[in-house]
Amino acid sequence: MSIKLQQPILTGVIGLAFTIWLLDLLSHWLWQPLRAEVFGIASVSVLAGGICLWLQQKPVALSEVRPVASTVAVERAITEVEQLIEQLEAESAPVTQNELRAKLSQVAAEVSRQDIRLAVIGGSNVGKTSLVRVLESSWRREVKPHCSLYEMPSLFSSTGTEIQEAAAPSLAADLVLFLIQGDLTQPEYQTLKDLVDRHKRTVLILNKQDQYLPTQQSAVLKQLRERLREILDPADIVAVAANPSQVKVRQHLADGSAQERMEYPSPQVELLTERLNQVLAQESKQLVLQSTLDQAMVLQAAVRSQLNGIRRDRALPIIEQYQWIAAAAAFANTLPTLELLATAAITGKMVLDLGGIYQQKFSLAQAQVVASTLAKLMMKLGLVEFSTQTLGSLLKSNSVTFVAGGVVQGVSAAYLTRLAGLSLIEHFQTLSEQPRSASIPYLEGLGRTLQAVFQDNQRLPFLKSLVSQAIGRLRPASSIPALPNLESLKLGEDKPTDCVSASS
Repeated sequence: MSIKLQQPILTGVIGLAFTIWLLDLLSHWLWQPLRAEVFGIASVSVLAGGICLWLQQKPVALSEVRPVASTVAVERAITEVEQLIEQLEAESAPVTQNELRAKLSQVAAEVSRQDIRLAVIGGSNVGKTSLVRVLESSWRREVKPHCSLYEMPSLFSSTGTEIQEAAAPSLAADLVLFLIQGDLTQPEYQTLKDLVDRHKRTVLILNKQDQYLPTQQSAVLKQLRERLREILDPADIVAVAANPSQVKVRQHLADGSAQERMEYPSPQVELLTERLNQVLAQESKQLVLQSTLDQAMVLQAAVRSQLNGIRRDRALPIIEQYQWIAAAAAFANTLPTLELLATAAITGKMVLDLGGIYQQKFSLAQAQVVASTLAKLMMKLGLVEFSTQTLGSLLKSNSVTFVAGGVVQGVSAAYLTRLAGLSLIEHFQTLSEQPRSASIPYLEGLGRTLQAVFQDNQRLPFLKSLVSQAIGRLRPASSIPALPNLESLKLGEDKPTDCVSASS
């Protein structure tokens, strides 16, 4: 932040200090009962003045808060993708890894690219094609470095996710030219904000300015710059007329008669080309680095998604195994569900097994802490009561006569164990995305994850299916899964592996 922006705060503080010293000096001559009141009122007044000066500060310039993509950041992202691909190769058959490595090579080659890619985006009928045509004919061939112009499909024909998907191709561009034809609509504003949040360099273009009166042109442009001052540099908001409307021209002839004809005015894009020349002259290398970093992050997310899919396929059978172990134990011993989930013998062992799949290694004692935390969170969120009441009501409607007693506890134990397992999958996926040096609490966010998983697994068809499976498994004639060897678990308690602390 520049010194100029700090001056009002500094002035307020110095003024406050000087006033306090002066009032203290003068107070020796003031009447004693009045001294405290004058001192207090004056001090508060000066302090309020200092605060007002601070609150009147202009927002910090965008260039001062925007994260800068550097060569080091790009190289780090490429290295992380390489490590993820190696991990994917180690945990699965190398089917698509060659394709991923080819994409990674393409991303790495982008760092030295000289050509600058410009994407023209906007809604329907805002003049994207006309602007591309004008820039191609009058600007692109002359500008250095060399530029490529791409017109993106029209946005805002749908809503929500479809809009984001339509705007996604523009993320591969180095510079986005976002066209509008009036004050921003809410979808336009949200798309613009998403681009800025993704650190995508964007120039907002108010097209069809010829349709406004001169006073209206300046008013609309001023309004846009004022509204967007916190996310866009005012210099990056310009007005153009890429394809001006026809105008009627009347020509007076020598014989006194008049002749009228329609003419097409020349496009008015000078302010835009001037701004583009400035941006390209000053930021070309930075534009390429940011796009390369974006592409590396997209590839990283794709590889991580594949890796998480493989791990999830391995984790789900383990969760199913432990949910029926928990159900059998609760049914046979009529233990309360909360006590069952708080026991590290079952849930803690599941934590260990799932942690091994997601490369989250810790000791049995730490796994027991995670299991106990899950049980407390379930009680706090009311999941134990929900499972007992809801599943109990479903069991009452079942025609099987033996459904009574410990069956409610057994089905509830299966349900809650499944919730715990699915929550651990989501939690471990989140942890695997954190840098290894990040000092985050190991259990931070587990409650939010558990609540989200519960929302996805409280649907009636799923609960009915679970009850049906549980009744089939808990019949006396059915084979009940063997309980884990508790003694073997205890033996491992004194042998902690390379672990992550449960509290750090």
